[in-house]
Amino acid sequence: MTTDHFLRSLEHGLRSKVVAAGGTLEVAADPDAVIDLLTVSPAGWRVILSFGGDEAIDPDKSPGVVNWTLNTVVQAARGLAINLPTHRTPVSGREPLLALSSQASAWVRGFSGSHPDLQRGGFRHISQNWLVVDGTPTRQLLLVHRCVLALDPPVDVPCQF
Repeated sequence: MTTDHFLRSLEHGLRSKVVAAGGTLEVAADPDAVIDLLTVSPAGWRVILSFGGDEAIDPDKSPGVVNWTLNTVVQAARGLAINLPTHRTPVSGREPLLALSSQASAWVRGFSGSHPDLQRGGFRHISQNWLVVDGTPTRQLLLVHRCVLALDPPVDVPCQF
């Protein structure tokens, strides 16, 4: 399976859940696209999916089988109400960012392992950290998940020596 196809499968599977919870879902083609999206504040909360890389598990025994990394950014809606003097609280009626990121992580971890290229039971949670981007407010979390994925088989390319 190609990375682009896998991201689109995730988008298709997760979009209805995110929208039903009042959010929007974006797929970023590269790290710069993630940054570009973060610089424009969403009206509601948002999930941004992007490819985080892959690494061969055992290229000799299992060629084409990789640990595939998904970066998921959960970004809060613009605006926080200030509750002086102690802390900020979400604007009335909006879910706290940590609750939204936990929900997004549960959706990713629950992504069905029914596709034949998705090996060993689906996504595993690796980490969750604040995502700090110069010039933007820090109201986004970066979640990292991994799965074991079988890549497309090699294409025969004839050559002459």
